[in-house]
Amino acid sequence: MTQRTPWTRRLSTKLTLMAIVLFSVSAVIGGANLWAFHQLEHDTALEILGCAGHDSGDHCRELGRAHLDRLHHMQYAFMALSVFACALVTWLAAEVQSRVRALTVLSERLERGEPTGPVSGRDDLAAVGRAIGSTVQRLERQQATEREVLGERIETLLSLNKALAEGAGGTLPSGLQSSGRFAIAPPSPNEPPALGRVLLVDDEPDVLRGFARVLKERGHHVATAARAEEAITKLSEGRFDVVISDISMPGMDGIQLLREVRRRDLTVPVVLATGKPAVKSAADAVESGAFQYLVKPIQNETLCRVVEHGVRVSRMGRVKEEAAELLGHNAALGADRAGLEVTFDRTLQTLWMAFQPIVDVKARTLYAFESLLRSNEPALPHPGAVLDAAERLGRLDALGRVVRAKSAAEFGTRSNLPLLFVNLHVRDLLDPDLLDPEAALSKLAKRVVLEITERSSLEDVRDARLRVAALREMGFRIAVDDMGAGYAGLSSFALLEPEVVKLDMSLVRDIHKNTTKRKVVRSMIELSKGMGIEVIAEGVEISEERDVLIELGCDLLQGYLFAKPAKPFPSVDWGDLCPLSADVAPSQASAG
Repeated sequence: MTQRTPWTRRLSTKLTLMAIVLFSVSAVIGGANLWAFHQLEHDTALEILGCAGHDSGDHCRELGRAHLDRLHHMQYAFMALSVFACALVTWLAAEVQSRVRALTVLSERLERGEPTGPVSGRDDLAAVGRAIGSTVQRLERQQATEREVLGERIETLLSLNKALAEGAGGTLPSGLQSSGRFAIAPPSPNEPPALGRVLLVDDEPDVLRGFARVLKERGHHVATAARAEEAITKLSEGRFDVVISDISMPGMDGIQLLREVRRRDLTVPVVLATGKPAVKSAADAVESGAFQYLVKPIQNETLCRVVEHGVRVSRMGRVKEEAAELLGHNAALGADRAGLEVTFDRTLQTLWMAFQPIVDVKARTLYAFESLLRSNEPALPHPGAVLDAAERLGRLDALGRVVRAKSAAEFGTRSNLPLLFVNLHVRDLLDPDLLDPEAALSKLAKRVVLEITERSSLEDVRDARLRVAALREMGFRIAVDDMGAGYAGLSSFALLEPEVVKLDMSLVRDIHKNTTKRKVVRSMIELSKGMGIEVIAEGVEISEERDVLIELGCDLLQGYLFAKPAKPFPSVDWGDLCPLSADVAPSQASAG
């Protein structure tokens, strides 16, 4: 695609051409006038004045010369105004060109990631233009990618529908045969049909009766509903193996019904049918997690095949759900998007914050509390599952805001507590709410340490250094979490310049048995302290680990040995480490 010339450059070019044309016209007219006026000095000009052949020729000549002088003065004034106009237009053209050059230079620096320093005036305009241009380009690329993915999904659905419409003799395209979601394996000749409970939803009585008759003759238990609201009532009364719904219905349509079904059942296959196929309805069906998208009229054999395949998938889904629940795995992430959104929304409404103390074993005092996400939602039972769901749905901002608000609400009521550590996902740095001075956590900034937990690289945040600097200006301190593991290594250390680092618990575990771990931890502690950075060892579970860490010079410890994460605010169990002074008692009493 041809890139269009910037409007500023086009304007400067037009202004320059205008100046050249104006100057040329002025010169031509001025020259013509001078030539014409010069003719008045010749005897032939007397004919113009009507003086030729008369005695009064000398008098006329004097009048002509006086008139010529006046015209000369007018011409000089005209030339001066023309030159001034040319100069003004030329200056405007040069000014616009200088702005274009400034914009180009700044854009190239930003593109290369070079520091630009403080900007003002026209550079400020250039920075704004560059930011807007980058945002537009990013959105255009994102939109193109989404269109491509959506096109592939719609093509897959239409290919599947065509294959199903061919009846039992049809074969699926090779791409669909390997698809776990869309492929319909033909039943074995000796295998009985998979029968189950089917809910039919359609506002056309003839279609409803026809589908019900075909499925009942096949052996299925069929319930019918003429409206989506009636279908929801039936769903609350019992569980179905397959739901087949028309898309276009008065009141609540099929897409909305699908979302309501997911609020009650994450695994039941929902088939959406329509007599007016369109790209938008197909896209909505795919995005919302429809099991199939069928175009009416639907052949009887196709209907039975889709329903029986849905019954098998439904039963497999329930078995997987039971297995996931038994093993404590995350079943919700295997659900479709609509189901996962319902589960995630439920999680946001019920999640709560646990707090775990961080202690200074040298001073025998409470140093801080760390707020930790906890979920009571069975489908998303632990923080990792909640974060995975947020990433999949693109809702990390919503999760981060809830976590920060709940942490601030609990901690802000206790002014006698020390510091609060709050975990941030890397992408939280892009959330404008984090930098909002009116946000609940921002009002506690001087008592808050933000832990950057790197589930993805900091390279995803192009201006991370500037954003962290803005957080420091608000009063926040920065900590690097999981030091020594994953991304959180030297790159994060150099980029964030933290006030605190937290040693990953993998380094702490069994440190009293591992000489190499002790050497590594000792070096990290010495280097950090040499730069004025505080070190916290997390995951301390036994006294032997605690004693080795104290010996290595790490005084700030966190772990089950002192307290498990609990509702606000757990007391510290010092064990065989008795407090050094009575001043600690009130602190612990207030924390309990």
